[in-house]
Amino acid sequence: MTRPPVVFFIFSMLISIFFTGSKYIKVLNAQVMSGDKINLQSEPIVPTETISMPKKEKPRLTDSPSDIYIGKNFKVKYGFEKQNSNFSFSLSSDLIDFGILSPNNPVTRTNLLTIYSNSTGYIVLASENQELKSSENIPIPDTTCDNGSCTQTIPAVWKEATVYGFGYRCDKLIGNDCIDFEADQLFKQLPDLSKEEAWEKVLSGHSEDKKKQAKITYKVNISNAQKITKYINTLTYIALPNF
Repeated sequence: MTRPPVVFFIFSMLISIFFTGSKYIKVLNAQVMSGDKINLQSEPIVPTETISMPKKEKPRLTDSPSDIYIGKNFKVKYGFEKQNSNFSFSLSSDLIDFGILSPNNPVTRTNLLTIYSNSTGYIVLASENQELKSSENIPIPDTTCDNGSCTQTIPAVWKEATVYGFGYRCDKLIGNDCIDFEADQLFKQLPDLSKEEAWEKVLSGHSEDKKKQAKITYKVNISNAQKITKYINTLTYIALPNF
């Protein structure tokens, strides 16, 4: 008797992009650091002379520091210097559709990540909101690869058709900024925010007013035990420049 075919409905991954390019200022206070063998204490610089600073004025954003005060052992610049900073980040698609799945038949889809920047460096972080899940909360687990060792931080080879789950890899196209995917067939899990896993760096490098591009390959494979239904999750990328 011929077994009826197993049909899986289309499922998609919705990809959200959050971009931040704002510069920020971090205030560092002097602290005492100590341990079993060390005791470090930062000391303030004490000028040997006094200077007069403008009162009731806020720091100004100018083409160059507008006021410079020079003493015997210090220099104070008043105002903030402008920088012509450009940064953009894009995906070739914001929807990944694997189509109709069948057991033991891995399916892959790709997405291009492109960065233009004149910053000194950048990183791209990635995560998923959850495993691929149905409306009944049935998951397609994240892959653990052929030897069961790959995680969101550790890549491993995944090429066996009898190893199931969902994972990704990164391949360089322009630049050499993919992290941890030097060999073929290496895959990782995406960090799962529902499990409080930390965001993972996918790309990291120096921009210097150049175009950088990488190909992300998503892979999914299911077993005969997987229920026939639609599965979905949301991936998020965050691009952070360093000016």
